[in-house]
Amino acid sequence: MKKKKTTGIRKNLLRVIVTVIMVNVMSVNAFAAGIIATGADSILQPVKILQTLFFGIIALVGLFLIGKGILELSTAIPQRDSTSIKEACLTIIGGILAAGISAVLSFMGISA
Repeated sequence: MKKKKTTGIRKNLLRVIVTVIMVNVMSVNAFAAGIIATGADSILQPVKILQTLFFGIIALVGLFLIGKGILELSTAIPQRDSTSIKEACLTIIGGILAAGISAVLSFMGISA
């Protein structure tokens, strides 16, 4: 009876050892392949595309603000309305900042 019990324990122990070894070997290869196959540039590429799209949309909105400010200024000057002139000038300045957002961020030291 003892032989059957020890052989059963040996078989189970051998199965556990082989399973642990196989899991370790497979996971190490998978992690190593993931690290080697992908560099930082390929991981960050979608983020850079979204960043470019985001800043492009902000610049486009800035151009619309410049146009709106110029239209408001052109209607406020003949009416001699100082409040509307001031608001139109602020809209134009805000549009210029939004249109050149990447240059403004570079000036502040933020890489965009």
